[in-house]
Amino acid sequence: MAKYDVRVRYAFEGTYTVVAEDQEEAIQMVSEECGLVLGGNIHTILDDEDVDWNFGVHPDMQLLSVTQRNGNESSASIYFSGRIEELREDIINEIRQLLHSHCMDEIRFPKEESDPVWVIWFDKNGDPYECRVTGFM
Repeated sequence: MAKYDVRVRYAFEGTYTVVAEDQEEAIQMVSEECGLVLGGNIHTILDDEDVDWNFGVHPDMQLLSVTQRNGNESSASIYFSGRIEELREDIINEIRQLLHSHCMDEIRFPKEESDPVWVIWFDKNGDPYECRVTGFM
């Protein structure tokens, strides 16, 4: 039998709905007045009429690394697949939100050979691929 250090990240994601004068105040209110403590509850010192929240009770777990301990030596494996998938979803959602905010549903790039648009993307194992992009929707 061997000992292993398994690093994980637990993430709770949700939305605070706050009453504020502007975006900066809303960010400040949530940053300074709201929080969560492991083993506790979501809490805030804001008045009930100024804040509401919607959070799931079970976190997402990301496996970060596994390290085997053998005396003074150790060997580690780092896991990127969860983080890569999360980033991929975040990027897609941001592009969709940007298109929506500009009343657009697609973008087409010119077919000029002198200045093509290329994207480097990574699969679930972190292996890079590249492809020419002609547009997106």
